Amino acid sequence: MRFAMRRTLTRRLKFHSNQRTLTIKHKKERQMTEQKRIKILASDIGGVIALFKHNANPGTLKDFADWLGYFTKIPSDEWLKSLNYNPGTPEFNFIAGNITPKEFYWKLRNIANIWYKTAYHEPNASFPRPRLFKKAWCNVFAINIALLERLKNLSKSESCNVVIASNLDVWHYKFLWDLCGFDQFISKDESVFSCHDHVLKPDPAFFRLLAKKNGVAPEEIFFFDDRAENCKSAASVGIPSFQFVDNDGFFKELEKRNIVKYVGKKGEEK
Repeated sequence: MRFAMRRTLTRRLKFHSNQRTLTIKHKKERQMTEQKRIKILASDIGGVIALFKHNANPGTLKDFADWLGYFTKIPSDEWLKSLNYNPGTPEFNFIAGNITPKEFYWKLRNIANIWYKTAYHEPNASFPRPRLFKKAWCNVFAINIALLERLKNLSKSESCNVVIASNLDVWHYKFLWDLCGFDQFISKDESVFSCHDHVLKPDPAFFRLLAKKNGVAPEEIFFFDDRAENCKSAASVGIPSFQFVDNDGFFKELEKRNIVKYVGKKGEEK
């Protein structure tokens, strides 16, 4: 009787051990399959590669609004009403490529004139000239050098193809493309820019276009962005996504997904 019970117990333990081995094996196979699927690494720019200077509210142009407020004597909060992604605002239309840089400049200048006329009963506001305006508009970014170099290395090592998926107006697009040297490792044709493609995140159409341009299935793209709503939208069409907060967190996520080994702050591989 005792021998029979012992034999039964041994069989059960062996069965559970085999089941655990199979589970681990299947998990590893699934991870390898997921690893093979990631062919495209799609990066946002603003708040990720190009950080906003001295900005407590990432994703806005508060620095520029403060500068414009100082220059025009109009409160920066008033300017922020026109400098956001809400449909119908000058910035939204500029980023969507619906208006030219000249039209954008004059729309904001007219807003200043209307505000002056109402508040100060004066016909024209003090407003920066176009060249100074453009310079200030582009001078809101600080380049994330560590991330930029990591993306370059990834692209050169052919670990995956790196593309850009960003809401940018024409001025910011030209300025950042040259400043970051994107032409050295990124294809314009495979990237999505709102000013050229006339679609903005978080519209799911933006991410469907991203997959179409690269000729891959959504699950073969890994997208990262500083805005939660954009990551959620990407996930809704089947694109794995990650909300970028800092370099360390992102590098660890790349390692977790077997895209690249994580490198710590001192440069040692972990």
